[in-house]
Amino acid sequence: MADAAAARNPLLLASTLIKYDLRMPRGRKTRSELELNAICDRLARNLEAQVDELAAATFDLQAATLPEWLRQPPLDGQLRDFARDGIRAQLQALPVEEVPEELPPADAAMVRQAAEVGIPLALLLDGSRAAHRALWDAWSELVEEAGLDAGQARAARRRGSDFLFSYAARLSILIEEEYAHERDRRRRGAEERRLAAVRAVLEAEGEPDVEALDYPIEASHVAVLASGDGASEQIRSIARELDYRVLLLDVYPDPIWAWLGRARGMEARAEERVKGLAVGRLAQAGIGLCGRGADGFRESRRQASFAFEAAGHGGVVLSYADVALEDLASRDSEAAIAFLGTELGRLSGEDARSVQLRETLLAYFRCGQNARSAARSLGIHHQTVAQRLAAVEERIGCPVTERRAELEVALRLKRHLAQVRGLPSS
Repeated sequence: MADAAAARNPLLLASTLIKYDLRMPRGRKTRSELELNAICDRLARNLEAQVDELAAATFDLQAATLPEWLRQPPLDGQLRDFARDGIRAQLQALPVEEVPEELPPADAAMVRQAAEVGIPLALLLDGSRAAHRALWDAWSELVEEAGLDAGQARAARRRGSDFLFSYAARLSILIEEEYAHERDRRRRGAEERRLAAVRAVLEAEGEPDVEALDYPIEASHVAVLASGDGASEQIRSIARELDYRVLLLDVYPDPIWAWLGRARGMEARAEERVKGLAVGRLAQAGIGLCGRGADGFRESRRQASFAFEAAGHGGVVLSYADVALEDLASRDSEAAIAFLGTELGRLSGEDARSVQLRETLLAYFRCGQNARSAARSLGIHHQTVAQRLAAVEERIGCPVTERRAELEVALRLKRHLAQVRGLPSS
């Protein structure tokens, strides 16, 4: 009523024009510009009085694209409330044509709640477009009914069009940014909570936070430590192929920790199935043995860590079974180094000939003491293998078959220590 009176009363109209003159950019305004400001202010206030109807119209325009669960109480009412508050904020900005630099509080609250309950971003943007359409239709109708002359009506329609389209475009950008920020914040929060729960299990601190883990801690587990581009998705893909649950920690970019589990138990040597799928798909990985419950969770993780370290940086995937002997033999480093000196003796040098002889002996053991097979694996003639084995026996002072177990352990241990502890290489 006050706005209608202002339109008819010259003194009230002058007061409205002065108010607009104070809040507009610097520079003198023509009378027609001031009158247009007053007209737009009055129309915006009239629309504010219809905000509930506009919110309902927005919801009706969007209803066809909404899933059923969003069209039912209480979410349908919340969507209407968000639409109403967002429209009100837009109408309050219309008279002074203030396109927001930041997302208005009502719209920000809507985006945060949508991210929390899992409403897709596309539906939020559909809602923003529906609100824009409802507002534009209502604005056009008010301009037609306001009794303005042709010039004023054209100017008011253009003012509304310019503002509403600019506002809608800016709002879409801000909604996308806020939604991405909120989803990222929630993801980080969930990952940090999951990390804390995993640490509690690894350190045996009370009952595990089952909700944060979202993983059956009492299941059978195979731990995996992996690095390389796309490692997270590759681990998830392996879990899907094997029908295992996966607990994956990617709070830190590299390396990535994961456990693959199955509540009903895993098949024998499950870690070898995981390794078979991981070779060629992960740049570097260590895979623990299958264990059960919280103790198995912890031990498989320790084993995967050892295997990962042993894998080095050469694009190798190892299971703990590949390096269990090295683990046992290297736990007392001083004793391990003394053992190497005793067993290898003159074979432990770092000259080219000693390295060559050690590699030949290790290949011979790996091939079941078959000289021809060892030769093929090394790409040399079998007689060359025989000659090198003779040289080895001369250096160690006994046939290689007499201390087969000790020599093989020493050779593997020397290679392992060279790779992970910086001792002289084999």
